[in-house]
Amino acid sequence: MKEKERKIRDHWVNVRMTQQEFQTLQANRKKTLDRTNSDYIRKLVLGQPVKILTRDASVDAFTNEIIQLRKELNALGQNFNQAVRKLHTLKMIPEFRSWITEYEQTRKDILTHAETICSTLLQNKS
Repeated sequence: MKEKERKIRDHWVNVRMTQQEFQTLQANRKKTLDRTNSDYIRKLVLGQPVKILTRDASVDAFTNEIIQLRKELNALGQNFNQAVRKLHTLKMIPEFRSWITEYEQTRKDILTHAETICSTLLQNKS
């Protein structure tokens, strides 16, 4: 594989700025993917594209809500799995009846959370 050609930058360009101008430069550069002022200024001067970071607050809120719903669903799933494991070890009918009652409540909880997820997805889709 051919080695990348290394570019040696041996010419200096010095620019003097006021403190306010420098702070503006720093603030603008921090909004981009460039890590150094040199890279940022070089792209601006040479007319190269500068990639700017953007964040959508509504997407962040949606993501956080989905994460919470996922945690709740995982907890319900664990409870359900424990109930099923208990069913496999049952030998007496009265315990089976109590499991059916518990199972019905867990099923209702899972359905409620699934409906919440669906409605949240539909709200954020539009």
